[in-house]
Amino acid sequence: MAKALENVGNAYIKQPDYRRGLVYYKKALKMAQVLYGKAPHIEIANMLKNVGVAYGRDKTNQLTYYKKALSMYKVWYKDQSHVDVANMLSIIGGGVIMTEGISEKHFLTHKNLSQCSI
Repeated sequence: MAKALENVGNAYIKQPDYRRGLVYYKKALKMAQVLYGKAPHIEIANMLKNVGVAYGRDKTNQLTYYKKALSMYKVWYKDQSHVDVANMLSIIGGGVIMTEGISEKHFLTHKNLSQCSI
């Protein structure tokens, strides 16, 4: 059921109707959290990332969800290099550039990214 809700969210995002996509992504996230509990799980991390995407121009909420996804990916992959971790670092770094310009946060994020061996 969580995957079905996520798919509806995907369809709205492609239209693009971010407001409706966000509604379905949040429902999917809640369902995944019920299914998998409080322990980190890859599906919850993916849903957190989707919620971040759906926030679109609301960079504050977007960054909050991206950081939660990154945190969960790191736990899930036991702090080992993985493409999901690298992608989130890149997305977060790009978001910082868009909202704050090039800053110390950007360089720290990309420093972490450059340390990933994919």
